[in-house]
Amino acid sequence: MFGRSINNVMSGTARRSFFPSLYAIIAAGYLISLGWSSVGFERPQIPPAFASWVDNAVPAIVKDINNQKGNINSVAVSHFSGDPSGYISEAIRLEAAKNAYVMDKSVLEKVYKMLNLPQDSDPQPLTQERAAELGKYAQSVKAQAVIWGTVKKMNVNDGTVDAEIDYYLIGTDGKVIHQNVFNNQSFEKSDIQDNVKATGSVQGIDWRTRVLFWALGVITFPLITINFLIATTAKRSNKANAFALIIYTLIDGIALYLVNTPNINNFYSILFFVCMILLAGVCNLLIMDFARKLKE
Repeated sequence: MFGRSINNVMSGTARRSFFPSLYAIIAAGYLISLGWSSVGFERPQIPPAFASWVDNAVPAIVKDINNQKGNINSVAVSHFSGDPSGYISEAIRLEAAKNAYVMDKSVLEKVYKMLNLPQDSDPQPLTQERAAELGKYAQSVKAQAVIWGTVKKMNVNDGTVDAEIDYYLIGTDGKVIHQNVFNNQSFEKSDIQDNVKATGSVQGIDWRTRVLFWALGVITFPLITINFLIATTAKRSNKANAFALIIYTLIDGIALYLVNTPNINNFYSILFFVCMILLAGVCNLLIMDFARKLKE
């Protein structure tokens, strides 16, 4: 019987301490993450006006690359030179992902982002050696080309932005497929008045906070509907218990998708999403066992 199988999941003592311990683990993990963000390394931030300039420039840059990429359908985005905050590189990656041909970021860039470390802060020109390295990077992630660029100029005075970004599409052989420059003159007339307007396309609530509230919801929702679970598990029906477990876990999955949508082009993002759903299912299973014991 389903009831007997979940009866052996945990002992009585462990069951009584399960929920306080789980809340404590979630809180501790969140506090450690926040602590690192507060007292650990701090990645430089770009001025809001320049962030807005980037938000308006990126769609035009990616559109230009799309128009020139030809038969290329798998493109990586390498960290832009002169972008220590990572804002430009991430904005390019998010915009390119809308066309479903962008590859994942490198492991090194993930580590820099996770630890809030500045990366490649000094603008560097494209050399033959750099182009060859970028071509090898594209090969390593099984892409046909890579988008890379450098911030040549970034001046912000009283909210007015004067900036310039060189960008390239480079093949796996290290040859430049397309190159162009984006500056204030590149904006269409309809965009000029908005080039310092905050859009927040990359900024938002920290993912750790969203996942924290989701995890608390995973635990709290079954507890506030405990009477339903008590009635369901009391039937000693495998079908009824399995149905309840699936429904509760499905609700958790939908909620997680809404608060922290996975990136379908990012293997680790999908893996994290699946693991969290599995953990939610285990949590629901344990709470159902707890509900059955309350009836007994």
